[in-house]
Order: sequence, then structure tokens, then C-alpha cells
Amino acid sequence: MNGLEFLTLLRQSGDETPAIYITSAKDTQTLIKGFRSGADDYIKKPFDLEELSCRIRAVLERNGHFKEKMVIDDTFTIDLRHKVLYKNAKELLLNPKDFELLVLLVENRGKVVTKEIIAKRLWSPSEGIHEGALRVYINNLKKIFGKESIENIRGVGYRFSE
Repeated sequence: MNGLEFLTLLRQSGDETPAIYITSAKDTQTLIKGFRSGADDYIKKPFDLEELSCRIRAVLERNGHFKEKMVIDDTFTIDLRHKVLYKNAKELLLNPKDFELLVLLVENRGKVVTKEIIAKRLWSPSEGIHEGALRVYINNLKKIFGKESIENIRGVGYRFSE
């Protein structure tokens, strides 16, 4: 199997990892096939490492991987680089699971985030979801943002208010 066939299978399985394919092909049809396979960018061989580095950074930025902060409202800001929540510029301590859950909910603000999506983000595949722990994390965030800030969609998941 070649790289483009492999990328096609990854995309079909739901994997959205950013991908740049490296090719020696010179024809446009191969480049088009690469993008149709799910590539975010390409670079032709031989290539300059500095150019590859720039392309990697650009793809990651487009996919939100280099975002450094998220503004929740006038009071709260999330520093993604240092994994810190600020309230009026004062640092609030969150445990790592609370922090990851908060980022996930804020990224999907106004939308229902299913328990399955939360489980994928907070626990490894071998662990599975821990319902009791999830309720604790939700309650920890509600203590910070208020009870109305996170809505429980019974049996489905949670929604962070807009």
C-alpha cells in the first residue's frame, strides 16, 4: 500500500490528523489525487527542510494546533500553551482532566459534546469512560463558571453555554 492509499484509509476511519505528503511526482493528476485522499498540503522532492518546517507550521495553524489562547468571555481566558485558566488575569488551578474537558467544551461552545467525544479526549482507548469521574469534572467546572454554564443533555453529553 502506498502513502496515499494509507491516508485514504485513515480519513475513512475518521482520523483527521493533519497530513502533508512528500512526492517526487511532477504531474498535476497525482497532486490532485493526494488532495482527494485527504492531504492538507504537499511538498515535492527534493525539498528544503526550512520549507517543510514552514508548511508543517501552516497546516498545524490552520487546524488550530498553534492557537495559544482562547477567550471565553470578559472574565475568563484559557492559556493553551501553559494549560492555565485565568479569571480576571488571576491564575486558577485546574487538574489536567478539568482543563482538557473545559477546552473541549469551549471549542464546541453552544453545541452538544457527546460522552463518546469526551471519553476520546480525556481517557485512553484502553480506559473507557468513567461516568463518575466525568460528573466530578463537570461539577468542578460548574463551580467556576456557574451551574447554568454547562447544560447536561441527559444520556447524550454536555453543552457549554454561549
